[in-house]
Amino acid sequence: MDELEPQLKFYLISGTIGAFGAVANAVYSSIKGRPLSFFFIIGSIILGFFVGNLVGSFLPQDFQYRDGTLMVAGFASFPILDLIESRASLVFDKLISNRINK
Repeated sequence: MDELEPQLKFYLISGTIGAFGAVANAVYSSIKGRPLSFFFIIGSIILGFFVGNLVGSFLPQDFQYRDGTLMVAGFASFPILDLIESRASLVFDKLISNRINK
């Protein structure tokens, strides 16, 4: 259990910072004219938490700009997920074809 606690803390911190960026995006979107709803805020928080953990897993913990990068990732969670969705099949195809051709 001792090994799990630092990892869980790492995920909670990364996800919370990403979720904070996502909430900032929701507020910014409402200022720009998008209607602000409860479900949009909750969805933004969940996606920001996910993207914060996703991006945080690629960044070293001692990276000087880690928190800012995670907030920006949470703020841009919708475009990041759109990019992953559109490009993921290409990446997996390349990975699989490289494994098969070896």
